[in-house]
Amino acid sequence: MATVIAVANQKGGVGKTTTTANLGAALALRGRRVLLVDLDPQGNLTSAFGLEKDVQQTVAESLLDRRVPLPVVSVANGSAGGRENVQKLSVVPASVGLASAEAQLMNKLGRELRLRDQLMSVDEQYDYVMIDSGSPGHLAEQDGSAPQGGAPGGRIPAAALGGACVRD
Repeated sequence: MATVIAVANQKGGVGKTTTTANLGAALALRGRRVLLVDLDPQGNLTSAFGLEKDVQQTVAESLLDRRVPLPVVSVANGSAGGRENVQKLSVVPASVGLASAEAQLMNKLGRELRLRDQLMSVDEQYDYVMIDSGSPGHLAEQDGSAPQGGAPGGRIPAAALGGACVRD
C-alpha cells in the first residue's frame, strides 16, 4: 500500500510543484516506486517532466469517466550510481482541460471519491503517491484522497491509503 503525500498550500507560487517534483525524483533515485499526480490545471508538474506535448490523455478524463484508467506515464529520472531508475518514477499528467473537468464534476454525486478510487486501482504498484494539489479549491482538497482530519506528525487521508500532507 502506497504512502500518499499531498503537497498543499493556500497560497500560489510557494513551491508546491517544485517540492512535489524534487521529492518524488529523490525518492525514485533511492529506489522507491513513485507516482506523481498533477492536479493543477496549469500542468506545471507535467511540464517539469517534459510531457506537455506528448500526453494523449490526462487525469481529467479519468475523473470524468470512472471507466477510464489513470494515464500513468513513466519518465526518465537520471541515474544513481550508474543505475538507471527509469521505471521508478511515473506521472499522471494534467492540462488546462482539468479546469473544465472540475466544473463538470461540481454537481456530480461522489465527485469527492473519484480520485481516491482511481488511485486505489494503482496503489499496489507504488511505494509513494505524491499529489501536486494546485491552487486552493481544486480537486485534491475536495476529494477523499486528499489529506483531511488531523494526526500527530501529519494529516491522514480519508481514503485510508495512508499518507501525510506536506505544507510548504
